[in-house]
Amino acid sequence: MFSSRGGKLLLLVCFEIFRANAICNQVSAGMAAVKATYYAIPVAAPLVCGTMQGCGGGFLPASKGLDPVKAGLSRCQRQL
Repeated sequence: MFSSRGGKLLLLVCFEIFRANAICNQVSAGMAAVKATYYAIPVAAPLVCGTMQGCGGGFLPASKGLDPVKAGLSRCQRQL
């Protein structure tokens, strides 16, 4: 099933839904962890938490630098 184009697309969509859910959870945790100071809601903490959850893992450890950007799309996305 996952060797066909439709199966790969289904797997990719499910992975992205899972990742979006994780990002939303991290943004919610960032909002709950930091009190609002200048605005009615916290701004910086949810942005940092959501960014690190969404794409920050590709850049860790820090010794990798910008290699993930130079590499381009992941193997799964290139096959579609």
